[in-house]
Amino acid sequence: MLTGQATFQGEDITEILASSVKGGANLDLLPANLHPRVREVIIRCLQRNKRNDSGGIGEAQYEIEQVLADPSGVFVQPVAIAKPRRKLRVGIAWVAATFILGLILAWFLKPAAQPEPKQVMRFDYGLPESQEFSRMTHPTVAVSADGTKIVYVASQQLYLKNSTS
Repeated sequence: MLTGQATFQGEDITEILASSVKGGANLDLLPANLHPRVREVIIRCLQRNKRNDSGGIGEAQYEIEQVLADPSGVFVQPVAIAKPRRKLRVGIAWVAATFILGLILAWFLKPAAQPEPKQVMRFDYGLPESQEFSRMTHPTVAVSADGTKIVYVASQQLYLKNSTS
């Protein structure tokens, strides 16, 4: 009556009896705000263990009448049940693992740092009339690594020239 449906299901009395013998009632269908003592009476009535069996329907009726006589009434606020925080811990662990994996992937997939382009140094220099490039098989001009100086061979001599002068 409290759930709005039959406790045990079957098409005929034989199937209903078999259902009551082989399977327990689904107590999750009971209303959440059901008085705790009424819930206990229902559980005791449905137990198959004869040692814990209630004293009969008279005892169950008496307990239900006591609940009805209670000034707080049959329906009270549901008892708060502390739920384990395992799901929260597992969820936090998954979020943390995903975040760390994302950081690792970002580190490996980040574009390589491009080296700064080298500064282009340009300067014009004309050979004085007294100097001529020698015809040699080796290079006759060399530039320093920082691009600020050049060395050249002219008229069988080495000359050094700074870009600033």
